Amino acid sequence: MSTLRIGFYMKWPKYSLQNANAIVLGDEIYIESLCASLKKTCGVDATLYAPNYLPTKSVDVMIYVNDSRPVAQWAAKHVLYLQNPYFEGSYKKLKYLRKYRYDGYIFISKKLQKRQMSDGYGGAFLPFGVDTLQYSPQKPQKKYMFDVTFVGNDFKEAARTITYLLPLMRYNFGLFGKWSDAPHPDYIQEIAPFLHNWRYSFRNWKVRHKARRSVMDLYFICRGKIPQRELPPLYSSAKININYATKDTVDWDVITLRTLEVLACGGFLMTDHIPSEDTELKKCVVVTRGGSNMIRQIDYYLAHPEERRQIAERGLRYARKYASIDDRARLLMRYIRSL
Repeated sequence: MSTLRIGFYMKWPKYSLQNANAIVLGDEIYIESLCASLKKTCGVDATLYAPNYLPTKSVDVMIYVNDSRPVAQWAAKHVLYLQNPYFEGSYKKLKYLRKYRYDGYIFISKKLQKRQMSDGYGGAFLPFGVDTLQYSPQKPQKKYMFDVTFVGNDFKEAARTITYLLPLMRYNFGLFGKWSDAPHPDYIQEIAPFLHNWRYSFRNWKVRHKARRSVMDLYFICRGKIPQRELPPLYSSAKININYATKDTVDWDVITLRTLEVLACGGFLMTDHIPSEDTELKKCVVVTRGGSNMIRQIDYYLAHPEERRQIAERGLRYARKYASIDDRARLLMRYIRSL
């Protein structure tokens, strides 16, 4: 029997990690991890394709991880994996994409999958999973011992950014991601690590002492893209990791990949409210409404390290037991074989 060949196609170019000026694509990182798990746990051939890495021969199943139109010659069957947020709303986007008549549908939102089923269509629920070998607790590093930290790019709604990030500027805040043209940490840390640390410590100090702060201050203090290999030490070292999602992600009740990565590293996480967290992640994270509520919560947990440790330990157990990428790969394979 020949090996099943599965392709994933994303509409963005590959190799975002190697390009210091590019936004790191969570799609690419996650699907490459899923491909590796499919090969390891299910014995199939799985490859991520992109505009700069197109398939040269047809595969058995092509899974489109963005809102891409299926290409007939690429595969025998075509599956839409709707795993991005949309400012116009995921359901509206889904209804538009149905006209392409995919052979299958996969959702990161159980709520959206149920809506799909009620409309008379099929589909599988496949929540995010984390590679617990890549993301695991690390020995704390002094350079990452921030009071609070956030990793992410500047693409979310401005109102949510103001609510969840501006309050952090009164603390020792480590902000990483693509926010304007902040330098790539690889370059500055390797060439002049002292200069790098001093520069951003000074910038952070200036912002902390401002009477009024604005979104533009985030561009001033952002340390740039953080190498993927440095995320586990960051999540393990920071006292409080912050996460907040787009409105569409909240509306469709999606537990984000970042949430699971932080938990798998034994990090303490404070996050915006997603309804499913009340059951799935009860006592594993701290939920915040942002703003002044968030400031009170941060002050409290900075003063209570033992409570932080206990919550982080419960989160670590959850990630390892219920959210591994290998379990997601097996779930995906069951759906693919049912098509």
